[in-house]
Amino acid sequence: MYLTFCLLQNILTKEIIGHGTKKWGLYHMDDFSSGKANHARHTSDKERQIWLLYNRLGHPSFRYLQHLFLALFSTLQPSSFKCETSIVAKSHRVPYPVSHTKRDMSFSLIHSDVWGPSHAITPSGNKWFVIFVDDCARMTWLYLLKRKDEVFGVFQSFHVMIQTQFSAKIKTLHTDNGGEYVNTRFQAYFQHHGLIHETSCSQTPQQNDIAERKNWHILETTRALRIGAHVPSRHWDDAVTTTVYLLNRMPSNVLQFRTPL
Repeated sequence: MYLTFCLLQNILTKEIIGHGTKKWGLYHMDDFSSGKANHARHTSDKERQIWLLYNRLGHPSFRYLQHLFLALFSTLQPSSFKCETSIVAKSHRVPYPVSHTKRDMSFSLIHSDVWGPSHAITPSGNKWFVIFVDDCARMTWLYLLKRKDEVFGVFQSFHVMIQTQFSAKIKTLHTDNGGEYVNTRFQAYFQHHGLIHETSCSQTPQQNDIAERKNWHILETTRALRIGAHVPSRHWDDAVTTTVYLLNRMPSNVLQFRTPL
């Protein structure tokens, strides 16, 4: 490692596998062989391509990759691939029961939840984020927040965006009982626009399971991207927006392996 650039070397073979230039405290990789660096034992072209796509798409399930790239898995099984980064990043407690109800019309029900505060403050000062998830398509919109009280203004912008870009109307917003949602400003806005506000019971995140599960998925993938790319935690906002971009374009089991987008 030098003042303005670094070299990456395979510990076993001593081969130079990449180099990067230092910019704003991060080393931006100019030339990097992902297959050699992370999985030197895999030598076939198909395996190297699978690992490259796996890293670029945010560490999704190899079963999902098989649906996307059948030709690459013609002689390989998803179960033969193991990623230690994903195991570390996606470890969590026992999941909540799965909800089997789903609306058949987009924007008739929107789930929302706020995450934060982050222990690592980003260079732009973001400490929170709020998500809005369409119950029908599972399309997700994420907004970064510097303060938790910005949720009302963000929802107003989101509401107008849906009306303008999709020529659609939101009918119901489902949230927890957090003070950022349950207040006089939101109540007046709901009454003015004829929106229904559904809230879960206190201390019962299971009733807000769609948003909670989506938060889990986003945070798991974000950790996998950061750990895999060795990005400092203070850049979590860039990683989390990249994650949502990828998840909206990845097939979902809830949608019979179609993409939300």
